[in-house]
Amino acid sequence: MQATTSADEDWLIVKFTDGSILATDDFSDLGRMRPAAAVIYPELDSRLWAWWLTHAWSSLELALASQTAIRGWSLASASTLSRSLLESVAAFWYETRQLGASWGRAKNLPGGEDRPVRVRQELNPRLLKAFRGTRLKASPEFLRAPNVLTWVERLAKDTGVPMVTEWYDKLSDAAHPSSYARTLYSSVTMMHDSCGKAETHFAYSPIATGSLEEDPDSVDAAVNEFPRLIADAWILCTDVLLELLPLSFKLPADFTLTSRALDLVGSPYLRNMWTDDPCPCSCGGAIAHKWAAAFPPLRISQR
Repeated sequence: MQATTSADEDWLIVKFTDGSILATDDFSDLGRMRPAAAVIYPELDSRLWAWWLTHAWSSLELALASQTAIRGWSLASASTLSRSLLESVAAFWYETRQLGASWGRAKNLPGGEDRPVRVRQELNPRLLKAFRGTRLKASPEFLRAPNVLTWVERLAKDTGVPMVTEWYDKLSDAAHPSSYARTLYSSVTMMHDSCGKAETHFAYSPIATGSLEEDPDSVDAAVNEFPRLIADAWILCTDVLLELLPLSFKLPADFTLTSRALDLVGSPYLRNMWTDDPCPCSCGGAIAHKWAAAFPPLRISQR
């Protein structure tokens, strides 16, 4: 590792032992005194914030879109969107656990000139998979994302809701031209007491049994169980998301404050991110934003 300022232009450069190079031309006076930190910490910091914001925006978008589809009884859209929402929230939580554990280890690395490099060695592989991970066959091994079932099973375990995996299987079935997709708009099967006759009705809107004029209390929707499953999955996902957003926010916030990434650059790249609370990450002083201080394991509530 080597940190230098070039002769003809004002750049800080870090050369790693594997031949790779990181460089920046945006650094403060503090950054000039700490060149390796000025090159590495803002780069990691901006990627952590990009990871958090991307998850927050996409998950919220899916939550709102699936809510609209459920309310409009657009069951094909609702099932596909709810499946995507479940995948998104599960991946968000899985990556939060992984990155939080990596940052906890990195934060306890001993001081010294090589600490920025060692911090990057700890966080970079996780960030690469979190932000660039893919299941495409041609992708290199270091970018191979976990199977989506790994995310879903972790969410089921950590929320204490084992039905999550069954919901995901059925939502996946409905997202393809398969059994649940063919029966999205069907009623329950109504069978005569003698079991000699059974009927299943299909309609684009819920089918009502009974008559409002004859007996308003007897009216019921003769829909199958799948719309309720879609709603249950949506409720769980949004409930987890509301808890996960402020919880996961603590991760990039603690990195920013501990590494002093904003003080190392010449121009600010985070705007309107902080609150007026005594602690910008809203932890209430529970997290010490300094090296060698513990970063607590991140957990979500059991449902």
